[in-house]
Amino acid sequence: MNCGFQIIKTALLALLLLLLLACGGADERRQRHLQKANGLFENGHYSLALEEYKNASYIKPSDISVYYKLAQTHEKLNDFSSAIASYRHILALRPADHELRIRLGQLYLNNGNLLRASEQAEALLGKEAGSAEGLLIRSQVRSQQGRMQA
Repeated sequence: MNCGFQIIKTALLALLLLLLLACGGADERRQRHLQKANGLFENGHYSLALEEYKNASYIKPSDISVYYKLAQTHEKLNDFSSAIASYRHILALRPADHELRIRLGQLYLNNGNLLRASEQAEALLGKEAGSAEGLLIRSQVRSQQGRMQA
């Protein structure tokens, strides 16, 4: 009886090994999801692309390029709060990203979150006092605040 158990155990381990080899490694699976997502995105199938980008992000949450694609896809779907969340995830990993702060500032402005837009403008201006983008976002915030007060 012990010998039969060993045979079954060995067969199950062999089957498990075959399944793991057939599925590929994590990086290979992530690459497949990204390739599929990029094709779907290029063809305008944003909802389907979003699911593939999410799958890739689950495999490697520290992959900044995936979060950029997630944010861009959310923007295409007009889901700006999710786009902002993806950009904020990147910002946590790369706080000095100038272009990212510009995009966040623009999204916050477009969504009426003047406080957050102002924070991005000040962060841009803190790095470079004459930052044209920082000055533009700041002036747009002040302009919208003036309209709200009027």
